[in-house]
Amino acid sequence: MENTFTADLTNCDREPIHIPGFVQSHGFLLALTPGTFLINKASLNTKEFLDKDAQSLISQPLSTLEKNIVPAKAGSTLMDLIRLATITSNLEQINPQPVLVNGKEMLFVIHQYLDQIICEFEPMQSSDDTITLQKLMSTSLSVIQSSVTFDELLQHVSKLVKEITGYSRIMIYKFHKDQHGEVIAEANDEHLESWLHLHYPASDIPSQARELYKLNLVRIIADVNSTPSGLISSPENKKPLDLTHSVLRSVSPIHIEYLKNMEVGASFSISLISKGELWGLIACHNSTARFIDYNSRVACKFIGQLFSAALEFKYAEDAEEKSTNYRDKQQQLLEQLMKGDDPVKSLINSEVNLLDINTATGVVFFYEGKQYRLGEVPPETEVDDLIAWVRKHEHSNFFQTSTLPLQYPAAKKLSSVASGIMVTEISHEFSEYIIWFKPEMIKTVDWAGQQEKDTSVSEDGSLRISPRKSFAKWTQEVKFNSDEWSNNEIAAAIKLREDLIQVINKKAGEIRKLNELLKEAYDELDTFSFTISHDLRTPLSSIKNYTEIIMEDHGSQLDEEAKFLFGKVIIAADKMAGLIRDVLQYSRVGRAELATDPVDMKKMLAEIREELITPGKEKDVILEIKNTPDVCGDKTMILQLFTNLVNNAVKYSTLPTQIARVSVNGEVEDGFVTYTIEDNGIGIDMRYANRIFELFKRMDNVKKIEGTGVGLAIAKRIVEKHDGKIWLESRLNHGTKFYVSLPIK
Repeated sequence: MENTFTADLTNCDREPIHIPGFVQSHGFLLALTPGTFLINKASLNTKEFLDKDAQSLISQPLSTLEKNIVPAKAGSTLMDLIRLATITSNLEQINPQPVLVNGKEMLFVIHQYLDQIICEFEPMQSSDDTITLQKLMSTSLSVIQSSVTFDELLQHVSKLVKEITGYSRIMIYKFHKDQHGEVIAEANDEHLESWLHLHYPASDIPSQARELYKLNLVRIIADVNSTPSGLISSPENKKPLDLTHSVLRSVSPIHIEYLKNMEVGASFSISLISKGELWGLIACHNSTARFIDYNSRVACKFIGQLFSAALEFKYAEDAEEKSTNYRDKQQQLLEQLMKGDDPVKSLINSEVNLLDINTATGVVFFYEGKQYRLGEVPPETEVDDLIAWVRKHEHSNFFQTSTLPLQYPAAKKLSSVASGIMVTEISHEFSEYIIWFKPEMIKTVDWAGQQEKDTSVSEDGSLRISPRKSFAKWTQEVKFNSDEWSNNEIAAAIKLREDLIQVINKKAGEIRKLNELLKEAYDELDTFSFTISHDLRTPLSSIKNYTEIIMEDHGSQLDEEAKFLFGKVIIAADKMAGLIRDVLQYSRVGRAELATDPVDMKKMLAEIREELITPGKEKDVILEIKNTPDVCGDKTMILQLFTNLVNNAVKYSTLPTQIARVSVNGEVEDGFVTYTIEDNGIGIDMRYANRIFELFKRMDNVKKIEGTGVGLAIAKRIVEKHDGKIWLESRLNHGTKFYVSLPIK
C-alpha cells in the first residue's frame, strides 16, 4: 500500500491531503499509464465491485475488464470511453458515463492529471431523481435572480441546496479577513439547534484544504464511519497518486475525527469563490451516512457558481460606488486646494473636508507646528505622543492599523476614539502629518466551542493533540478593534498625500524650499554618487575581463569547482554592472537640465510595445494601447518613464492561472494629462505601497523576479522633475494600476 502521513493538530497544516493513499469506500478507483492503458494503481475494494482482487489487476491492460465494465450506451466499449477522454480537452463534456459494473449500475468518472489517467466508479442515482434535479436546476437561476436583498439570496440558496441534497443541516459559511468562519445562513431540519452566527476558528480548515476547495468546487464525504480503501501500486510506479481532482479522494483522519466529534455522519461542501479567492462554503451535514451522486453534486456546483457570481456583482457594485464617491470627494478637495491659499482652510474648514474621503470619525492635520482637529479625536498631548510613537516605529510615509491599542498600549485609554488610525506623512522634516481615527467596535463573538486543544493517548502510549470535542456555544468579547481600513480608503489617503505635497510645494514658495546649504549638500551628494558609480565601472570591467581571460585561456586546466566559482564571479560582475548603470541613471535624472518639447505618445508607446513584446511572446502578454494624448516634456526622460512602467507591468503580470494583460490609456482633464498603466498581475500590498518609490526598495512578493529596485525611484524622480504626480492602486494577486499625471504646459 502507498505510504501515508501521520497527522495530528501539531502538523495538520502540512498534511499532504492531495495524496492520502486511500479512497472512500462507496466507489473504487483504477489508475492507468497513458498510451499503454496498463493499470498501475488500484483501490483494494475492487473485489467488492468487480469480483477481482486488486493485486491481480496491477500491470494488466484495462481492456481485460471490458466484460466486467460495460457502457450503458449500446455499441460502445470501455476502451472507447477511455480513448475519448484522453483526446478531449474539456472532460466535463463526457463526464459522467453510466456503466454496468458486473450488472450493477454505476457512473464512470475519468480525468487525466499529471502522468496518470484516473478512472473512478461510484453509485448511480435513479432516473426519476435525475428528472427532479433537472427541474430544480432550471428553476434555481430564476430563484436566485429574484432575490431582492442579500439575506433573501442566502435563504434561497440554502433552501435550494437542502432540497437537492436532502441533508439535515445546510450552512452558508463566510470567511472573515483573519480566515475564521461564521455561519451567516442556514436551512435545517426542525429538530436541530440553530448554529446561525456561530464562529469557527481559522485552524478548523488548514491552508492546504482551503487551496483544494478553490480547485474542487464540490466535495462529498459519504460516510465518516466507513473504512477507506487503500491503494496498491505496480512495482514500476510507487509514486503516491495525486488525487487533487478525484471525486473519491479519502479524507484526513483529523477531519474525520472532527466530524465525529460534531456527531456528523456525512458531509458535503460547495465552494464559494469571489475574485479568485475562497469567500466561503456551503457546508452540508447529515447525522447519518448519505451519498448524493455526481449529477446532484453538479446541480449544487451550479448553484454555488451562480451564488459566487452574485457575490462578485454585489461586491463590485459596492466597491465601485464607494470608489466613485471617494474619487469625487478627492477631486473637490484638490480643487479647493488649488483655488485657496490656506491648506488648513481647504482641508478642514470647507464644505468638503478630510473626513469625506473615508469612514473615519475624526482627523488631525499637523501643519506648520500646529494641530488642526476635526470630529472625535484624542487630546492634543496624546496625539503628539502617538505621532512620536509612529515616527519611531514606522519608517515609511504611510501607516494604518485597526488594532492600535494592541500595538501601542498607551492607546488603550483612547480606544473609544482611536482603536484604528491611518497616518500619511506630508513632511518628515517638518513633522507634518494627517492622521485619521476610528473608534473601538466592542462586539461579542459566539464561537462554536471554546478553542482549547484536547489531548488523547495514542496506541503507543504517547499524548497527541486532537480536534476539540466540545462545540457548545462560547461567547467572547472582542475589544480594542476598529472597523478595518478598506483598500479604497488607503488609496484615497495616498492620492491625497500626492495632491497636497504638490500644492504645498507650488504655493508655499520660499517657506517650503530647502535652504541653500541643504541644496548644496544634496547636489554634492548627487555628484558624489555619480562619480563613485562611474569610477566603479572600470575596475569592475577589469574583474570581469580578467576572469573571462582565465576561463578562456586556462579553462582546460581548471577543475569543475573552479569553473563554477569563476562563472559566479562573472554573473556577480554583470549584476553589479546593472546596478551601477541604474544608479548612474538615477543620478543623471537629478542633475540633467529639463528640455520641454511636445512628445508624440502614440509613436513612443508603439515603439515601447514593439521592443517589449518580441515575436513569440504575443500569446503570453496582451498589451493594449488605448488613448494616447501627447505630453510636454523631456523626450528622453518621458521615454524612460513609460518604458519602466510598461516593462514593470509586463514583468509582474506573472500569475500562472491567466494570460498577462496590460493596458495603457491617457486622458486630458483640468490642465493635466493622466496616463493609467494597468496590469492583472501579482499586485502590491497597499500598506507598503509608498515604499516602492524608494531607492532599492522591493516588495516581498517580487523577490524571485529579477530587478534592482531602482526603476520606480527613477520614474518618480522624472515625474517630480516635470511637476507631475505618480501614484497607484493595487490588490495582491489582482493587478496594479499606476497613474502618471503631467501638466499640459
